Amino acid sequence: MTLLPLGELHLKYARAEYVDFGVDGQYVGCLEGTFTGDAVQGKLWMVNVSAHRPDGVNTPHMSGVLRTCDGADLFVEMRGLASQHGSEAARRFTTSLLMRTTDTRYAWLNVVLGVVEGALEPETIEAVGRAYWCANELAVTTITGAR
Repeated sequence: MTLLPLGELHLKYARAEYVDFGVDGQYVGCLEGTFTGDAVQGKLWMVNVSAHRPDGVNTPHMSGVLRTCDGADLFVEMRGLASQHGSEAARRFTTSLLMRTTDTRYAWLNVVLGVVEGALEPETIEAVGRAYWCANELAVTTITGAR
């Protein structure tokens, strides 16, 4: 598998709330921002419903709409893990990335599995991330043994 650059995300929470359950809790937040890449660019609106585990790890579960600069609407979904490292204030996150659309210009995204690496700055509640397309290089002949 090869990771191919797909774009960069810049997101800011417009609103974020936390409900504490005692040993863990639930975040709910609304984000707005941009997605910028060679093949896809536009405005991004997402909702994040992220559980906060007792070990301090958050589990982002985001979904929303990417409206491209040329007017296509793509449904976007991201799921993953977010944690602090050492004394860093920022949370690093790694998520999956799926997009779906009926717009023929972007139909190729319907079969793309992506990953996102990023960081959330807690003071400004802004996140930046890099999205990659996971290009599967395993040929069917490798599995079946046919040549």
